[in-house]
Amino acid sequence: MKVLKSHSITPRPIEHVKPNPRNAWAHPDEQVAELARSFERIRITFPILVDENGVILAGQGKWLPAQKLNLTEVPVLVIAGLTETEKQLYLIADNQLALNSTLDQEKLRTAIEELEKSRVSSNAALPVRDVVTRLVGTPRLRARPAALIWNSFSLLG
Repeated sequence: MKVLKSHSITPRPIEHVKPNPRNAWAHPDEQVAELARSFERIRITFPILVDENGVILAGQGKWLPAQKLNLTEVPVLVIAGLTETEKQLYLIADNQLALNSTLDQEKLRTAIEELEKSRVSSNAALPVRDVVTRLVGTPRLRARPAALIWNSFSLLG
């Protein structure tokens, strides 16, 4: 097993993070807008992964809304030691592993109940069940349940 060199997560000026011209993943304007709303509320919670040259390996979907919001810095984790072939494979594989996961319905029900209680105490804009139904009911989010967390923050108020 190859051991990669990585550094700690550090803030980096956004202009030093470069989109990867070989990235095949598209980020529609609607997705970028959803993420931007989420970032306004909770900021970026996971780093953008870059190579030694600051080229994005994973996280262009974070970088785009960060630019839209005129953020000056983004959290970055540098991954060193990949060959160009490995970088390309990583670009393709990133986010695809999540497609193999499913939502645990019991845990989701419990989470909805807890969020409902929280919503009542915080006067959130939308009922949590409506938000979850909207998010989980879309094919994109059935395939990517982690997006439920990102988007629920922006929809709850």
